[in-house]
Order: sequence, then structure tokens, then C-alpha cells
Amino acid sequence: MQHHSARSGLTSLEVLSSATLLLGLIGVLSVSMIRTSRLSKETRLRFIALQEVANELQLSLEQDKSDASKDQKVWAPSKMVQDFWPEAKMERHIFRDESGDKVQISMYFDHDREIKPLRLVGWKNVQYESSLGKGDNL
Repeated sequence: MQHHSARSGLTSLEVLSSATLLLGLIGVLSVSMIRTSRLSKETRLRFIALQEVANELQLSLEQDKSDASKDQKVWAPSKMVQDFWPEAKMERHIFRDESGDKVQISMYFDHDREIKPLRLVGWKNVQYESSLGKGDNL
């Protein structure tokens, strides 16, 4: 009768080292998944904020030129944006010169997070020089 000296199965050291490696991998993956989820949510909210800035720019470009009271205005954005960025503010500036009106709408976020503001610019009542003559309206 022959006896085999080779053992079968795993030692406790092998099981322990495998479990440690597996737990380490799970920990790294869970941290990266949480960070990815947070970035995804912030990206969606910045897109919503950008849409809000674009809507305000469109409204400002359609507003009557004689309404000088709205040249510079600060207001709070929508509730959805404020829920994520409570200190967010929107601001409108209208700069007038000989070539027309430059309308700038900005949204500033919480300063502690160092998020760059969203800013869109549009022009209305633009005057330009052409080969046909000066002061043609666009």
C-alpha cells in the first residue's frame, strides 16, 4: 500500500492572506465607486445650473433695452441648485458701448469648495462695420 505525502486543502495562512487581499480590493473599489457617484451627481447639477444660466441669458437678450434697472442684478438660483449649493448666487451685468450691449450672466457657487463660476455672454443690438456702410444693425 502506498501513502501519499502530499497534503490536500488550504492552510489557515493561505486563507487569511487571500481574505486580506480580497478585503483590500473591495475597500479600494468601494472608495472609487463613491467618488465616481459624487462626481456624477455634481456634473448633473452643474448641467442643470448651466441650463438655468442659459435661460436667464436668453431672457436678458429678449428684454427691452430701455429697462436700465436690470443692468446689474443679483438673485438666488432655483431651489434645485440651492439644495446642492446653498450659497449660490446669480448675477447679470450689461455693458453698453458703441458696438452694442454685452450681456453677461454668471452663477457663483460656495467659495469654500473652490468651484469655478458658470458664465455665459451674449450680445444684443450689435452694430458692426461692413463694406456697405457703418453702423449696420445685425
